[in-house]
Amino acid sequence: MLRDAHQATVKAKLHPGKLDFSAKIPNYTAGVIVVADNTGTNKDKFFYPVGRYYGEFTPEYLAFNANLQEFTQRVSIICGLEAGGKISPQAAYEEIRTLWKQLKASKQNLLDQQYPPQVELPDGD
Repeated sequence: MLRDAHQATVKAKLHPGKLDFSAKIPNYTAGVIVVADNTGTNKDKFFYPVGRYYGEFTPEYLAFNANLQEFTQRVSIICGLEAGGKISPQAAYEEIRTLWKQLKASKQNLLDQQYPPQVELPDGD
């Protein structure tokens, strides 16, 4: 039963040397806020947990945190598939490497940008 639940949740379509997680886990683009949908069932909350963000709040930090959580979730699934013999170690490495490049680009687009200082507006007294 656990195996069926795992297969139904991940819905990974295995191709030689390539994984496709698009059925359940959305692919993120660098610099785009990704918010996991935890409005679903308890099963979704269990398999795709979303941690709270306690750091300094800026939209960029929040977006990068969401992308980082998405990265860790995907790496966890890939490691489980490789450990279970469903994919080769080389395919797992290549997929994780691709995800790492996406996360690195997200960091560069969100955290390494120089934004102009915010102008303070005068009070309307």
